[in-house]
Amino acid sequence: MILLGQVGSFLVLWVESYWQLFCLRALTGIAIGGAVPIVFSMIGDMYSADERPTVTAVVGISMGVGVGFGQVCVYTCVCV
Repeated sequence: MILLGQVGSFLVLWVESYWQLFCLRALTGIAIGGAVPIVFSMIGDMYSADERPTVTAVVGISMGVGVGFGQVCVYTCVCV
């Protein structure tokens, strides 16, 4: 899953058309969509029932902060 997403993200550097970008970003999205359930499944296996809510909250907050930070970076690069 991780390799699939990384290859799609890396190949974006050489995109020459919208459809190439669309397909590579879709590939990355599929990889992320597959990785998120695996992360939560691993949390269930690695942590006790008492620790699970806290760890799940930290992972969820981290994902939200990552998305927000990425959007701020793109806005800064495009609009400045």
